[in-house]
Amino acid sequence: MYSPSRERVENEARYIIEHHASLREAEKVLGLSKSTIHKDMRQFLPEYNPELGKQVGEIFKKHWNEKHVNGGNATKRKYELIREQEILKNTPKTEGVK
Repeated sequence: MYSPSRERVENEARYIIEHHASLREAEKVLGLSKSTIHKDMRQFLPEYNPELGKQVGEIFKKHWNEKHVNGGNATKRKYELIREQEILKNTPKTEGVK
């Protein structure tokens, strides 16, 4: 069975804790896949360092609880932008009028 190094797993955890990073943010910086980081945090970190595991778990829980709000805000911004583009497209041009 594969088991990542304790040092790597703890470094991933420290990055997530220090930056309150999501899995996607951590994957970009650390150069690992999202599923690898998730498996390391959920399966191996509690064995290697339970205290770090608890801290990372709290950050992931916070992100989980906020994701519907972030998704709603993104959708709102998307439709506001579409509405603005429609208004600009349908506004008559007033070139040469003084």
